[in-house]
Amino acid sequence: MPDADNTMKYQTNVERITEYMEFGSPMNQVFLINAINVMSEKVIADKKKLQISMKDHIISPDAWIACAEEWMKTVKKH
Repeated sequence: MPDADNTMKYQTNVERITEYMEFGSPMNQVFLINAINVMSEKVIADKKKLQISMKDHIISPDAWIACAEEWMKTVKKH
C-alpha cells in the first residue's frame, strides 16, 4: 500500500496479521483463528498424503506437519 509520499511500504507478516486482526471487522479474529484451526486439522489428518504430495516441495512436509501440531497444542492450552 502506498504511503503519503506515494512510495510502497511493505509490511511484515506480523504487521499484516496484526492490522487485519486489530483494525478490521471484529470477526476477522474469529475468521483467522478458525482458518488456522481448519488447516491444522486437515494437515494432521492427512499426514501421509501430505508427505507424498509435498515430497519435492520447497517446504518440508514434516516442518508443515510440525507447525500444525504445534498450533493444535496451543489450542488445547486455552
